[in-house]
Amino acid sequence: MTAITYTPSRNSVSLNDYANNVAHAIQLLWGALLAKKPAQVERSLSRRQKLRAVLEINSMARDLEDSMPSLSAELRYIANHR
Repeated sequence: MTAITYTPSRNSVSLNDYANNVAHAIQLLWGALLAKKPAQVERSLSRRQKLRAVLEINSMARDLEDSMPSLSAELRYIANHR
């Protein structure tokens, strides 16, 4: 009777390495989800700028009401959900 023995090579991935990789991936995911955006990306509009944009979009919606009613409805939706 012959016996078969398994000797893992250096290239084989062990369960411990796999678990470490998964843990590292989860850490990176949480870091990406909870990370703050850089200040230059996070530029927020003032209330006055937002109101001006909403009024402008509503004005465009009124102008297009007769010729393109579906586009007008979409513009109103965008203006109301800003």
